[in-house]
Amino acid sequence: MKMNKNWTTIKLGDVLYLDIDRVELNPAETYEMVGVYSFGRGLFHREPVNGQNTSYKYFYRLKPDHIVMSQLFGWEGALALSSDQFAGKFVSPQFPTFKTREDRLDRNYLGWFIKQPVFWQELGKRTKGMGDRRRTLNPDALFDCKLPIPILEEQKRISDKITKIAVKIEKAKLSKLQAKSKFISLKKSLINNLIKNNITRKHLKEIISQDSSLSYGVLVPGPHIDNGIPFVRVQDLDISNPSDMPVKRISPHVENKYQKTRLKGDEVLIAVVGSIGKIGIVPKSWKGANIARAVCRIEPGPEVDKSFLATILQSDECQKYFRDSTRTLAQPTLNIGQLAEVQIPVPSIDEQITIMQKYNKMRQRIEALEKMQNKTEIEINALLSTILDKAFKGEL
Repeated sequence: MKMNKNWTTIKLGDVLYLDIDRVELNPAETYEMVGVYSFGRGLFHREPVNGQNTSYKYFYRLKPDHIVMSQLFGWEGALALSSDQFAGKFVSPQFPTFKTREDRLDRNYLGWFIKQPVFWQELGKRTKGMGDRRRTLNPDALFDCKLPIPILEEQKRISDKITKIAVKIEKAKLSKLQAKSKFISLKKSLINNLIKNNITRKHLKEIISQDSSLSYGVLVPGPHIDNGIPFVRVQDLDISNPSDMPVKRISPHVENKYQKTRLKGDEVLIAVVGSIGKIGIVPKSWKGANIARAVCRIEPGPEVDKSFLATILQSDECQKYFRDSTRTLAQPTLNIGQLAEVQIPVPSIDEQITIMQKYNKMRQRIEALEKMQNKTEIEINALLSTILDKAFKGEL
């Protein structure tokens, strides 16, 4: 890291020291616990722990001016400043606590410095153990890390400036989050706004093809067979961009027992186990494939367009019906009998096609705005890293 020539580089051990408030555990007491998020995201409240329900003999009590490090995950940014809201609460002995020498180091300046990935990488080089989940840090590893510092007054100026910029960045993030939420709500409401209130409604079972039925797929598919029959699972379902062919394939012998759910192309599929209500449309390339037990095949009849039906099944009204009808067993499950009763608005085919043309046009506009929004969000998220990089080179 390049550094301002008027700054010096010191070891953290020169300005940081262990400060442990060790508290012996009382089996009759309950302790409010604190954890440390990885990637520089700060402290958080954990579930309280009763003294008799832990193998630890003691905890460390936090002070408002502590710096806390996870010995297990400090190398991936699990370090943070304490504050008044965490004071008096506890961490396990896996989280040593430190204080700064205030005559040499501004605590908030250090707080911003330890949010940098470049610092986590340096700390990671000092871990002990093999494999990411077994790498541990001791206080000496932190003490050996280097810190570029100007005079104390300049440290405070820099940390104050970063704080002001960070507040603005968080406000921008919140604004983007609210905008994203509005986009989601707008997309969900689109189809409802395009359908007239007086449109006739029919149960799903009334608008499927006469020579078909609502059907689950293969119960026990067995192992993957390289030259087997393509097999559609919940993760394959997609309305607008399905894959050319599902990845998994099953034995033709197994598939042959489920000819009723063999796909022709253009059916609508719905997840009925696990991710209830996830919808997909079968592309022509899936013809001859079969489906999982967690998926139900719907073959639309002549009075309903497949894209219109799939979009209606995604609507808030239908999705709420699915949630309300779901049985919660080992996994959430939607019974086919209940699925058959969901009510679908059925305008004429011509109206359905017109509605879908309007819907797709509006959806494309919203998604274009979302794309711009996401690009801006990425830029905002990268901004703080850029600011920190400049700050600790003495360029802020």
